Amino acid sequence: MDISLVFSHALAFLIGALSLYFTAYTKAKGTNKALKEDIGSLESLKQQIITRHAEELESIKKQHQLDIEKRKFKYEDKRVQFSKYFRLIDEFNSKCNLVFIERFPQMLLRLL
Repeated sequence: MDISLVFSHALAFLIGALSLYFTAYTKAKGTNKALKEDIGSLESLKQQIITRHAEELESIKKQHQLDIEKRKFKYEDKRVQFSKYFRLIDEFNSKCNLVFIERFPQMLLRLL
C-alpha cells in the first residue's frame, strides 16, 4: 500500500503542477494576445494621425504657396510702377536740364 500511496501522491503532484503550468501558460497566452491587439489598434491610430497631419501639412503648404504667388504678383506690379515713376522723373529732369542749358547763358549775359 505504500507504493500506491506514493504513486497517488506523485500523480496528484504531477496533476497539480500541470494544472499550474497550463494556468500560467493560458494567462501568458492571453496577455500576449491582448498586447498584440493593443499594438494593432495603436498602430492603426498612429497611421490615422500620420495621414491627418500629412493632409494638414499639404493644405498649409498649398496655402503658403498661394500667398507667395500673390505676393510675387503684387511686388512685380509695384516694381513696374516704381520703374515707370523713376523713368518719368528722369525724363522730367533731363528736359529741365536742357531748358536750363539753353536759357542760362542768355540770362547770364543779360545779368553781366
